[in-house]
Amino acid sequence: MPDGFTTTTATPPLPCLALLRDRRPPPALPLDLFGHVWATRIDAAASAKNAPADYVLAGLLAAASACIGNARWASPWEGWVEPPFLWLGAVGNPSSSKSPGLGAVLSDVLPSLEDALAKDFPEQQRLWDSAHTQALAVRDDWNTQVRKAVQDDLSPPTMPAGAVTPAKPIRPRLITGDTTIEAVASLLAALTRGMLLHRDELAAFIGGFDRYGGGKGGADRASWLEAWNAGRKTVDRKQSPDPIVVRRFGLSIVGTIQPDRLRDIVAGPDDGLAVRFLWAFPAVRPFGRPKVSHDPQPWCEDLGRLLGLPMFQDVNGEDCPLIMSLTEAAIAVVEDFAGQWAAREATASGLMLGALGKARGQMVRLALVLELLRWCAERPGEEAPIEVGEESAIAAATLMENYFLPMAERAFGLGAIAEAERHASILLRHILATGAVMVNERDIRETPGLRGLSNAAAVRDAVAVLRREDVLLMPPQDNKPGRPRADHRVNPRLTEAYAALKVHPQAAGGASDQP
Repeated sequence: MPDGFTTTTATPPLPCLALLRDRRPPPALPLDLFGHVWATRIDAAASAKNAPADYVLAGLLAAASACIGNARWASPWEGWVEPPFLWLGAVGNPSSSKSPGLGAVLSDVLPSLEDALAKDFPEQQRLWDSAHTQALAVRDDWNTQVRKAVQDDLSPPTMPAGAVTPAKPIRPRLITGDTTIEAVASLLAALTRGMLLHRDELAAFIGGFDRYGGGKGGADRASWLEAWNAGRKTVDRKQSPDPIVVRRFGLSIVGTIQPDRLRDIVAGPDDGLAVRFLWAFPAVRPFGRPKVSHDPQPWCEDLGRLLGLPMFQDVNGEDCPLIMSLTEAAIAVVEDFAGQWAAREATASGLMLGALGKARGQMVRLALVLELLRWCAERPGEEAPIEVGEESAIAAATLMENYFLPMAERAFGLGAIAEAERHASILLRHILATGAVMVNERDIRETPGLRGLSNAAAVRDAVAVLRREDVLLMPPQDNKPGRPRADHRVNPRLTEAYAALKVHPQAAGGASDQP
């Protein structure tokens, strides 16, 4: 047939346009998993802040994990230990109330807790000033004795212990905005419990490092990747020969980011940083006058109980966490869901492969935080639990399965799919934008602006995907001698399918961002 179709397919099939879906719809937030007390508080705070409850929750989880800090870690079994630290990212456009939602905890609660921690600091500072001045006086006297001994050809006296200046106290902190490795290491070396890093713009944090290379940016990025595990770290200082030694270099992180900035950050190869975050990217809450007010006092009291969990000491007298084991029933939940996610890794690709790989650790951390969150709010008269129970494990697993993993897929957008499909989506948008009726593989490679489609293999793979989706069809057969042109006919029903998609976006699986 001259048009390239066979007699059995005179009318081409309607093409599938699922590749136009940049973002999947947001999953519903299962507030019931946090118990009645916290669910009620989160919902009320979200209403008062005119923000989605997802943002309030992100602030709560980050703050709670920082308050627990190195006082409690969780261990499903010997050889597997997880700190409580969680990294949360609030994704949304400037008008989505990200900062007000996070502020329900970060602005309204944590400063009060930090002030309570530091109430004795002025006295500590005064005592240090006195001891420091006294040590300098003793050192001056010793220096005089040494000079005289040298003049008299005598052995100089040993420096007395009182001449050693004491370490300057650091004001107790719960939250910081400094992201330099040296500054954070100095804080964590002194504040052994850990803390929360808050960045109002995560793009400056995540995107501020070189993804590759041996420069400072690459080194800092590697250090933050290590911080996820909260292991021992030694940081060399610019102005001192003595390094900073941190026994547990780990902390919680929370911040905001706009969808377009996140899209740029996750566009390249996955080095594991973005998938360490739990993302919250909800639908925008309709604007309206709040009908309730946010009372931060109960939040302060309960998070204060978490902050009051004592640290323990090891055989060397160093601060260390109490390791909370999981009950057998909780372990069974962890094994079940971890096995399911491991099986899904075989067919996953892109950033979702990394997110699935981190899911089991995230589940254990969430289970620990949920166990202690419900304890501090629902059981005020009881001693803190020493195990993570089945209810918390189920809640954490369900939260990962039904909320955070779907949110990761939504946040990553095209970064969550295979490279060939991502390139096919770019090519499909180009075809729609130009109205092409025929595309040539060489022309595709030479067209500027088609990211990732500059080499033959990538183009062939993208074309194969579009052939599979019936966007591209077999080219006309001209039977001319010589090497055949790599031409591909655009399905003439593409315009029809696209018009239907704009009327019914769900037809492409929830497409949201049209070309």
